[in-house]
Amino acid sequence: MHQSKFNIITKINNNYVVYNTLNNSVIELKIDEYKNALKNIKKGQLSDVLSKMKEQGMIVDNNDELEIMEYNYRCMQYDNMNLSLTICPTMDCIFRCPYCFETRRHGKMTKENQAKLIEFVKENIKDRKSMDVLWFG
Repeated sequence: MHQSKFNIITKINNNYVVYNTLNNSVIELKIDEYKNALKNIKKGQLSDVLSKMKEQGMIVDNNDELEIMEYNYRCMQYDNMNLSLTICPTMDCIFRCPYCFETRRHGKMTKENQAKLIEFVKENIKDRKSMDVLWFG
């Protein structure tokens, strides 16, 4: 049992907020609740707080989170009702997320690729019900 590598943990006032980017779940814990949860993870003891965190995908038993992410991605590839785009205007990202598999590269999307992207959207949006855009980089 360990914390998900997709957790982002932020201290706000006297609380910790844990946000899981894979499941889009969030929980707010008092400092002592969070510290006890960390101790219980090390001991392998499932508490009420850890049970809630486990339900939301913040605590996991195995390392197959990347497989889950890949599966979700593959499902989206074959969804014909929604046009989902990941647009990467640059690979020069400064965040260094611990789960990211990309390496930092300098450069920007060219004007030619921007025009191709616009044409792609025009051609592929016609029969879709919705469009999602994820900005990456």
